[in-house]
Amino acid sequence: MKKSNKTVAQTYENINTLKAKIDKLEKFETKYKLAEKELLTIHERIIRLNRIIRHDLANDFTVIKSAVNIFRKTSNIEMLFEIETRVKKSLKTIADYKKYESFIESNLDLNEIEITKRLNSIILEYPNIKFNIEGNCKVFADKTLDSVFTNLISNSIQHGNSSQIDIKISSDNNMCKIEFVDNGISIPDKIKDKIFNEGFNYSNSGHTGIRLHIVKQNIEHYGGNIYIEDNKPKGTIFVINLKKVIN
Repeated sequence: MKKSNKTVAQTYENINTLKAKIDKLEKFETKYKLAEKELLTIHERIIRLNRIIRHDLANDFTVIKSAVNIFRKTSNIEMLFEIETRVKKSLKTIADYKKYESFIESNLDLNEIEITKRLNSIILEYPNIKFNIEGNCKVFADKTLDSVFTNLISNSIQHGNSSQIDIKISSDNNMCKIEFVDNGISIPDKIKDKIFNEGFNYSNSGHTGIRLHIVKQNIEHYGGNIYIEDNKPKGTIFVINLKKVIN
């Protein structure tokens, strides 16, 4: 009987050991699949980036080659300036894309998000506000970008008494520019440099600036920046710059 109990105990111990090994293997498999997915994401983004940089540099080299041929035939000094300009442009392109490559490699937690699609979904929550959305762009961000847009819209309505918000989207080089232009009460110059400070209160509503502080933190996490400008004749413009997904 004692031998039987010992055998049963040993069997349970073996089962528990086996289960622990299986759990360990499953965790390893999960980590492996996640790492594989991340590597695939990097691979796809780097391939896309290399394709674009090859295209940009090829255009510059074509101009340089043409300028060299013209200079050989005409000795036109202006062609030397054109060559120098294109060489500097090519070097800047390489430097810019190197920074961009570093960014996408170190920010795998960010997804590719289409701005207009997200905004069209968010503005449905504000049926009494008139919206105009111009342009489109795809950026690197995460799901909290929705809260960024929501907070900016709510801020214009609650603090600025806005009835209309125009959202203008454009892109330049590696950045996407998003402007929230409202027709509400302008923000006084004396507090513009404090508007994103944590806890700063800039209205009679009793609300503090914690929302805008969080907005700024989120935008900076995405590798971007945010600032404000005056709208003419009245109102405020919140300007966001985010890393653009280059296609």
